[in-house]
Amino acid sequence: MPGFPFWCVMGVPPARCSDAGTGLEFWRRRSVMRIRPMMVVLIAFSLTGVAFASGGANKPREETPATETLTLTPEQEAIDAYNMGIGLRNKAWKLEKKLAASTDPKEQGKLGNKISKSYRNAAASFERAVRKNPMLHEAHSDLGYCLRKQGDFEAALAAYDRALEIQPNYAEAIEYRAEAYLGLNRIGEVKQAYMTLFKGQSDQAPALLEAMQRWVVENDENPADGAEAFSAWVAERAEIAGQTKSVSQLRDADW
Repeated sequence: MPGFPFWCVMGVPPARCSDAGTGLEFWRRRSVMRIRPMMVVLIAFSLTGVAFASGGANKPREETPATETLTLTPEQEAIDAYNMGIGLRNKAWKLEKKLAASTDPKEQGKLGNKISKSYRNAAASFERAVRKNPMLHEAHSDLGYCLRKQGDFEAALAAYDRALEIQPNYAEAIEYRAEAYLGLNRIGEVKQAYMTLFKGQSDQAPALLEAMQRWVVENDENPADGAEAFSAWVAERAEIAGQTKSVSQLRDADW
């Protein structure tokens, strides 16, 4: 159709074909009208996809299963109680070092109370340990130690005896029990224990020797029966131990 723009041929109403600018505007608007519904559909579809991907807004969440209570065996409970006792015993040792360095009577009194409390609590933990596992010889031995530190020598000896029934060569219990013997002036048992440790080359032998030397000094003014002879024996054993240590050092030296 000569004289008419091509969009008039495409069915544009005559009123719209009066000028080219109006015709172009019509097609632009019509295209937008067609595109907008499609955009709405696409947006809606994409939102639906997000909802499905996230499980849907109203979908109930799966409950997190409750953590199952961990059931310990009696042996495991014994180990836990034993470790707690060791921590309390070590706390008492640290407090004893502070007490030894303190010159303030008020502070010394407070530290002494704290030390006693730590040993009591440690003993209670070791008692729990041996109730849970009566064969835990380490717990029996450390129970004896804490009882001895509280001055209960007879109960301490019973605990040491039980530890050594389970493990006869347990050097720590042998040494600890010997210190309890010292507290009861049972010199013969102390000497026997030291020789057992010394002949077995136990690391506990020097510790017992130091304990015997302290006992000799503390009982110098008011010696118990046989204390004088024991003092001479301790001095002799200290000399032999020194010589043995020197020989051992020479043997182990890297020439």
